[in-house]
Amino acid sequence: MKTKFTIIILLCLFALSLNAQDVIIKKNGEKLTVIVKEVSANSITYYNYKDPNQVLFTIDKTLINKINFAYGNKIKVENPENDPYYFSDNRTNNLLVNFSSFTSNTLGISYEKALKQRQSVLIELKVYGLGNKGILEERRNGVGLDIAYRLKVKSLFRKAQYKPKHILSGPYFSPIIGFSTGTIVEKPFIFAYDDATTPNSYTTSHTVAHFGLQYGRQWIIENLFSIDTSIGYHYYLGSVTDKSLDSNSNRSLRLGNMVGNKNVLLSFNLRVGFLFGKKTFTKK
Repeated sequence: MKTKFTIIILLCLFALSLNAQDVIIKKNGEKLTVIVKEVSANSITYYNYKDPNQVLFTIDKTLINKINFAYGNKIKVENPENDPYYFSDNRTNNLLVNFSSFTSNTLGISYEKALKQRQSVLIELKVYGLGNKGILEERRNGVGLDIAYRLKVKSLFRKAQYKPKHILSGPYFSPIIGFSTGTIVEKPFIFAYDDATTPNSYTTSHTVAHFGLQYGRQWIIENLFSIDTSIGYHYYLGSVTDKSLDSNSNRSLRLGNMVGNKNVLLSFNLRVGFLFGKKTFTKK
């Protein structure tokens, strides 16, 4: 009698094991009754629990909300792009030199700091008169300060690859505000028909504030070096004084990496940088 009872219990347990099934709940609410075979970093492999041939299927994790396993455990599937540990080995401090400013007799030094996976802040100090002087330029002095907030426009995760791009890499839009003050003294370009009234030099002084929008892209090389390019459109307000004898002169306002007039500036940036600091965990 005891033997029969044991056999019945074993048969019931066997039947339950045959009917044991996992449930995958997709983000659209659909439920898949399956047997899960593998859970990888980016996907779930399973087969239909009624399939005697056990044909395997794979579903991307980003489509899944939750998995209820037959043995009682549950897994809440998080979007991998929200997991900051993917970037735990990234250096998040970036010191850059702006070569576009240097060609306009301006030393531009920038510091960028990652805030989140898709956001960073960049501060650039510009010192006029420290750079490559133009042919007609006699001297230049002044300073400028720009602050930009960068928003990534593409995912840092690459298709079919486990590890995402560096947290500071990729294309971005960047609202920017800035302040600049300085003076530039230039020689006039002398034509053969110029007379004695032609001034010996032109002096242009400015004190302006500007705001605008930039679009750019940054590449990170071996978690150590950066290359950053961007273009932008800006509007400025303030005082621009042209101390020239030519009342019709309308020379451009040049702020290192920016140039324009009539309250409009266009910018172009080519920066090369060095990443430093500890490889720290970045918060969500």
